[in-house]
Amino acid sequence: MSGPSVTRSAEAWLMMGRGMSAVQEAIRQQERGLRRLRRRPCCWPLLTMPTSLIVYVVAVLACDLALTGWKLAGTPLRAGDLLLLVALPPVILLQRSLMHQQLAAAARTDPKTGLLNATAWQREADAEVARALRTGAPLALLLVDVDHFKRVNDNYGHLIGDEVLRALATELRRQVRESDVVGRFGGEEFTVLLPRTDDAGAYRIAERLRASAGRLSVSAADTRIGVTVSIGVAVLGQHGHDLFELLAAADVALYKAKDAGRDQVRVYAHAPGQVAAPAAQATAREEWDEATDGYP
Repeated sequence: MSGPSVTRSAEAWLMMGRGMSAVQEAIRQQERGLRRLRRRPCCWPLLTMPTSLIVYVVAVLACDLALTGWKLAGTPLRAGDLLLLVALPPVILLQRSLMHQQLAAAARTDPKTGLLNATAWQREADAEVARALRTGAPLALLLVDVDHFKRVNDNYGHLIGDEVLRALATELRRQVRESDVVGRFGGEEFTVLLPRTDDAGAYRIAERLRASAGRLSVSAADTRIGVTVSIGVAVLGQHGHDLFELLAAADVALYKAKDAGRDQVRVYAHAPGQVAAPAAQATAREEWDEATDGYP
């Protein structure tokens, strides 16, 4: 084989190798980047960006480079080679898309309970409150707190405490409607937003949740653990005019339920039309900021 032909063939095979290496490197780089982002909650919004499209373009360009190399080398394409070049870009795109869907769901979900995390709950709750104010439909908010939860962690360990939270989260979700917005406020507190629900309806739902929580039983070694919950109730228009006023009013009602002996439901008791005091609103906002710290 003449010198120029050898050189041309070598360049062609080098081009093919570079093309396939580019695909592999793109996959490795994105896997490493996604692992880093998953460890940083503040970066979770980046996971919703269409990086799969970038990998797809890189794959197409790399395959085109590989095809060019095959042509320059004068080597006939085998069926397997052709199938690889045709199938590789859409397969990469599908893999990236599925991964981003999973990561987007993880960015909205509390990892311990599977409910909405505080930030995702707030977004949906804000939308429901705005809709209720616009249409005049009733809306209520429940703040649910597990009684003496610290004792569970201290006596049985945090893993059993997490099991209790998961069991309670499942029961909360089971007892309410699909349209109700259930989330984990933080620690052992949960929030339930009830669209199209007045004060009487909210009280009935809260009592049902309290009773069903009291029937829960979680196994721990050779014993069964039961818990109770206290619930504070606030109603839009009566106890607050936005989400944070409702949270503040429900928080006040929750502490009154605690003071009354726990395992109780209390509705915010101020006069109709009077919202929670500014100090209570500030406390609720601080607690919410702490609950959402680290989330996008």
